[in-house]
Amino acid sequence: MCALLVFCLLLSLTACGDKQSGSDGTSGSGNVQAGDETSGRAGETTKTTSSGSGQASGSGSQQTSDNDTGETSGSGSQQTSGDGAGETSGSGSQQTSGDGAGQASDNSSKQASDDGSSQTSGSDPGSTSRPSEPIQRVKDAREAASALTTGTLFLLKDGSVLTTDHHQLDFAKEYAALPGLKKIIDSCSEMEMFALTENGEVYYHGAKIMDGVLDGAYSTTNVNQAAVAVTRDAIYKLYKASQTSAALCEMNPEGYTDVNGEVISHYEQYPDTYKDQTVLKGGAAAGPFAGVSAEKGDFFILSADGKVYADSEDYKEMTFFSWENVAVFEVQKRMLTDRDSGNRETEITAAAILTDGTVLAEGAYAGEILSWGELNDISMSDTLIVGLKPDGTLRVAGADAEYVEQDLAAWQNIVAVKVGGTSKIDRVVNAIDAEGNCYELQFNVNWSENNVYRISPADGTGGTFYPFYKCAPDGTVYTIGSDGTWELYED
Repeated sequence: MCALLVFCLLLSLTACGDKQSGSDGTSGSGNVQAGDETSGRAGETTKTTSSGSGQASGSGSQQTSDNDTGETSGSGSQQTSGDGAGETSGSGSQQTSGDGAGQASDNSSKQASDDGSSQTSGSDPGSTSRPSEPIQRVKDAREAASALTTGTLFLLKDGSVLTTDHHQLDFAKEYAALPGLKKIIDSCSEMEMFALTENGEVYYHGAKIMDGVLDGAYSTTNVNQAAVAVTRDAIYKLYKASQTSAALCEMNPEGYTDVNGEVISHYEQYPDTYKDQTVLKGGAAAGPFAGVSAEKGDFFILSADGKVYADSEDYKEMTFFSWENVAVFEVQKRMLTDRDSGNRETEITAAAILTDGTVLAEGAYAGEILSWGELNDISMSDTLIVGLKPDGTLRVAGADAEYVEQDLAAWQNIVAVKVGGTSKIDRVVNAIDAEGNCYELQFNVNWSENNVYRISPADGTGGTFYPFYKCAPDGTVYTIGSDGTWELYED
């Protein structure tokens, strides 16, 4: 009887020990261990092991191993191993240098082929544990770029608005007077533009249109031009509704605003307007949202968790919908045939900078973009792609790159860049340097040379006369005098 009791006691202790071993994941075939549980911050590590142990060092690294021990080191690296120790095997692995620059290797690395096509960079670019917030250099460049437009206006640090176009003085004066001006959302025609303040208010001229807006973008064509704005949980379309009556504005103030006879429509769009275009059903945009960008009449919604959604089926062959942790996203869609052509052809390039600094790209100019290495920011429009390097220099690609790269090479210590164009100017490149100086390049295919400007908010142009205007928050307007310095402007 005593022997039986001892046997039962031993059996009970053994079962308890097995249960404890399986629950904490320290041993046991098929158990999954989450060591150093990540909270989405840079410098933390995610480890997953099966039938073996895993060790990782360095920031942002991820490791998966089977039946053996693997070790990884270095910032932002990703390794996948089968039965070896720490050896990367198989196609589809992704390697990054520094804090995540987009250098890809293996059979699936994104390189542009001879016919202009490209392959996906890495097998699963969103699988690595990455910070939820962009690294500082990318975040700083994005914030600085809010001061730039795709046309002829700049937002200065003191709240003044600088313009290189006399026709924009009304908008410049009205928006400079707004407290906490954050961004000017300008249209290609420059006949319409909205102002976004730090507290999320959207204005058209002097009238407030919306509240709670995080970001906005205008279509980059003047055909059926419109803007899209995102709040935390909703997406809105904004445009000037010329056929709408003032009576309708009174009946539906939530959807229409009369601004001195100009009616602005602003309505919430259905979430499935924007989706993962690679799936037949589902894939609708899901909030919370973080940003919006545009190319031609297409809009791209960026969610707070770094996923991209589009409103056009033109991108159904692209892989960027599978990218995760995206902090910066840009698309270039170049029309290779006329709008009325029966055989519509386009050339598409897409690129992203992830929260850890990794650069991803696909499409026509993916190879060139990835060859640039680390980027703080990237901006695209039709025939130009401009990348901002951490050292403050610019890199250029695209069909018109050869016409602007020499001028842009002279710009140094750049902290923000934006590419665009207007209905009068084919391409515009705007930038700001570390001292707050503003740069603008204007390119037209029919011009013999580019217009290239450098303007100091304090000192003007340094002796060269250009017709620039600076509108201060107090209503004072300055222009460049004959000696290249600022002087009072009287209209």
